Amino acid sequence: MDICAFVSFAPCARKVLARGESTCLVPWHVNAPTWPARTSAGAVKRFAQNAAGGSSRAEADEPPVPTPLPPPELIASAVSTKLSLEEALEDATSRALLKLKLAEGQAPSLAIVYVSSLYTDLATSFSNASDSGTGRTASRSGGSAYSPDASPNGAAPMANLVPLLRELVPGLQNIVGCTVSGVIGSRGGRDTVPSDNELREGPSRSNISSAGAFSAEARRKRYSKPVPSAEMRLVDEIEKEPGVSVTFLNIPGIGCTTFAVTEDTLPDLDSSPEVWEQLVFTGQSVTNQVDAAETVPTPADVFAFLVLTESDSVQTDFPNKLLQGLDYAFPRAAKLGGEAAGFGTSSGSLICTLPRDVLLRTSSGLRSKGAVGVAIHRSGPAPSAAAETGSSAKTERRPILQFETLISHGCRAVGPVFVIEGATRRGLLRVRPEGETSASSSMTAGGSLKYLFERASKAEQTLIQSSSLYVGVMQDTFQQKWNDDDVVLTQMLGVDAREGSIELGNPVRSGQLMRYFVVDAFEAKERLQRRLSGFKARQLQETLLRTSGANDMRVIGVWVIADRLRGKALYREECWETDRVAEFVGGNSGLSISGLFSAHELGSWKDGSGMLISSLGHSFSTIIGVVRYGLSD
Repeated sequence: MDICAFVSFAPCARKVLARGESTCLVPWHVNAPTWPARTSAGAVKRFAQNAAGGSSRAEADEPPVPTPLPPPELIASAVSTKLSLEEALEDATSRALLKLKLAEGQAPSLAIVYVSSLYTDLATSFSNASDSGTGRTASRSGGSAYSPDASPNGAAPMANLVPLLRELVPGLQNIVGCTVSGVIGSRGGRDTVPSDNELREGPSRSNISSAGAFSAEARRKRYSKPVPSAEMRLVDEIEKEPGVSVTFLNIPGIGCTTFAVTEDTLPDLDSSPEVWEQLVFTGQSVTNQVDAAETVPTPADVFAFLVLTESDSVQTDFPNKLLQGLDYAFPRAAKLGGEAAGFGTSSGSLICTLPRDVLLRTSSGLRSKGAVGVAIHRSGPAPSAAAETGSSAKTERRPILQFETLISHGCRAVGPVFVIEGATRRGLLRVRPEGETSASSSMTAGGSLKYLFERASKAEQTLIQSSSLYVGVMQDTFQQKWNDDDVVLTQMLGVDAREGSIELGNPVRSGQLMRYFVVDAFEAKERLQRRLSGFKARQLQETLLRTSGANDMRVIGVWVIADRLRGKALYREECWETDRVAEFVGGNSGLSISGLFSAHELGSWKDGSGMLISSLGHSFSTIIGVVRYGLSD
C-alpha cells in the first residue's frame, strides 16, 4: 500500500467511523478498479488496521465486500509489432475492440492510429528492388522518395490503412493519426520469434511491403533477444522498429469532429472566434454518438483537441499559429498533439477522414501538408442519473470530460537567468542578466551565448559543447521568481552572427525570463516523477473534498506524447516513462495508455492554479494527457 496515500486517507476514515456513518470513500489510489466507489465503514476500518499491521477480530465475521466486475472501457488501445502493416493493424484493432465490448452494429466514435514510419520506409526499399528486377532489396539512398499521396494500388502500405480499418470496423467514420518514429500502447504480447523457414524464405507476398528490407541474417539477429512475457509489462514503447498503435473512443454523450487545415486555409490571427469555430465544425459529419438533429457544438462544449502536424510546418511557425487560434476560440479546451515523422526527405504522412472520405470508401485519408486534428466535445442525449445509479430518478446528468496535461521537460539549467529586452515573434534580439540594470549589461542574444560559456565551469563547458542547447522561457510574466519546472523548452533554429539574433521555435516577447538548458537524464527522471506525484496528490485531494465539479470522476485513459530523443536513448532502459505513468496514474490495472514519439510536442501550458496560459510547441519534453470522465451533479 502507498504509505503517503494511507496517511492522507486515515484521518478521513477516523472521522467517518467516529460519526458512525455507514459508508466512506476509498481514495488511496486514483484508479482502484478492484474496490467499489463506496464500501462499508467496517471494511474501511479493517483495511486501515491491516495496513498498519493490526487486525480486526471483532468484525471477523462480517462478510467481505464483493469485488465488482470491470466495466467496459470507454477508451481502449492496443499496440502490435507484426512485420506486416496489415497484420499489425488487424491485430491491434481486434484487441482494442475486445476491451470496448460494443453492441452489435455499434462503432467507436473515433479511432486514433499511429504507424511507425519504418513501414513506409521498408515498403519503398522493397518497391525499388522489385522495379529493378534484381529480386533483392535496394538501398534506401538509391530509390525514389516515398510519396504519402500514393494511390491505394501503389506500393506504399499507408494508402491501404484507412480502407482496411473501415473494413475491420464497419460504421467507423472518424479516423486521425500519422506516421511516427515510435508508438506507445497497451500490449497484448509481442510477436514470437520467426521460424527458420520464415527466415530463409523471407516475407510472404502479403507482408512484403513491411519486411522486405530485412535480410535473413539481420532478422535472426533482431529476434535473438528474449521476447517479454505478458506478465512483465502492460504498456510498450516501440522504438526503432515497426509498430502500430490503435486507440478507440466510445464515450456516452461524447462526440468527435475531425478537421484538416493547411497554411493556405489557416485563418488570420486577427480573425474572430467564429471563423475558427467554422474551421473546426463547418461541413463536418456527425458521429454515431451525435444526434443528427443537433446543432453544432459550442466552444463551451469542447473539452479537448488532438492536433497532429507535418514536420516541415514547424519551420514556418504554423503549429503555434494554429494553437493560438484554437486558444482564442476555445479557451477552456485542452490542446495536445505531436509531429508526424518520416525517414530521409519524407516529412511524414497525416491521416484524417472528412465527410467526403466517408462517401468514397477507397479514400486513403492521407494528407502530406499542414495539420489534422479532432475536437472532442459534448453531444448527443446526456445519460440519466437513473441509468448510471440504477435508481428511479429522472434527473438528467450531462457528461463531463477533463483533460489534464502534465508537461515535463528533460533538461537542466546552465548559466544565469536572462530578461528578454528585445524580440520579434520568434526572434530573440537582446537580453540582460536578471538583477542587472545598467545599460552596459544589455547584450545581443548571440552575445549571451558567449557570456554563458565564459562563466560556466569546466564541467558545464564540456556539457554545453557535447549536448544540444535549448532555451527555456517562463510563460507566466506575473511570476517573478524563476522555477526550472515552469518553463517551456524551445529549440534554437539558427543564429545570425551579423545581427546577433537567435531564431527560436516558439514566440517570445519582451519582459519574459529565459535561461539556457542542456539534456540531463537524472533531471528528466526527477521532474517527471514530481509532475506525476503532484497529479496524484491533487486527485486524492479532489476525491476527499469533491471539488472536481462532477460526481465520481474517474480516469479512463492516458495519452503520452514523448520526444523521440527520450525513451531508451535517454534513460538507458526500456519503457521507463510509461512504467512511471502506469505506477502513478493506474495503468497497472489495465488502464488504456497510448501515444507516440514525436520530434515536436504540442501542449497546453497552465499556471500554478491550473489556469490556461497558452498552448505551444515543446522541445525535448513529454506531455501526458490524463482523461477523466464523470457526470455532472
